[in-house]
Amino acid sequence: DTSWFTWSQLGPDPSDKVKEAVAQIWSVDKVVLGKEIKDTQIFADAAGAAGGGFDLASWKSTFTNEDSGILDKSFWPIYNKEEWSIWRCTYDYADDNEELGATKEIVTSFMKNTESVKNSCFGVMHVCGKLEVEGLWLFKGADPEELFGANEDTSWFTWSQLGPDPSDKVKEAVAQIWSVDK
Repeated sequence: DTSWFTWSQLGPDPSDKVKEAVAQIWSVDKVVLGKEIKDTQIFADAAGAAGGGFDLASWKSTFTNEDSGILDKSFWPIYNKEEWSIWRCTYDYADDNEELGATKEIVTSFMKNTESVKNSCFGVMHVCGKLEVEGLWLFKGADPEELFGANEDTSWFTWSQLGPDPSDKVKEAVAQIWSVDK
């Protein structure tokens, strides 16, 4: 049942909190990783805690409802490198992307195919620059194997782990994707 999850192209009138948060982030005058953002999608609709001391559902709600300073005050104090891992993904076929609508559909499809693991991950993906797709994901466990097993579209991306220690370099990399000026 996918009735709880709607990832379609954003219109000018977002109808739920996730779409509203995405609409606040999405803007052609925003920049991530030095590239103009064309579209942003957040995989952030899960019920209940995912286990351990980190409440994933609470984090997702916090992320979609708060603005500045969210990482320092709400994420890093509860992030546990023993239970969670942070991964960056880059779409391997960006050179083939010719139009924004089709590129956004790649991300929309990826998000829909990730639904079955919604209780063990959180992710933000941007279409930016010359229609490149960049994302940053938080996974329960040391690796994203559960996602890889559930979503074959992961093979279209290059994945690299950040950390696992939350060093200044890791925090900066996370902030580049998750802390776009809203």
